[in-house]
Amino acid sequence: MAPYLGDVLRMSPLKQIYLRVVSTRAYMSIMENAIEGVEARVLWSCKQRCVELLELGIREVSGFFRPFRYEVHIEGESSLFRSTSEHAARHYLTMLLGKGLGELEHPIN
Repeated sequence: MAPYLGDVLRMSPLKQIYLRVVSTRAYMSIMENAIEGVEARVLWSCKQRCVELLELGIREVSGFFRPFRYEVHIEGESSLFRSTSEHAARHYLTMLLGKGLGELEHPIN
């Protein structure tokens, strides 16, 4: 149970630092476990332009892959576009490349 604000104010500075470290470590542990479970699948790529569409998701215990985000990447760069919608990500790619995705390269299955 978290201490009340009044209790925190009466604690020694050392105790306050200790509680912050403990809560930060717990949060970091939760986040590390969440990040470890994330998988990325390449839905589409264009080798000529070094662009790819990634599907990020979590593999559930049942084995089912549950996507939660789609990202457009250029090789070696951070994501150009992020969305929870695959349609929006594909539309962004179409606008970025100026052609339909099917005209450039076949999708990766």
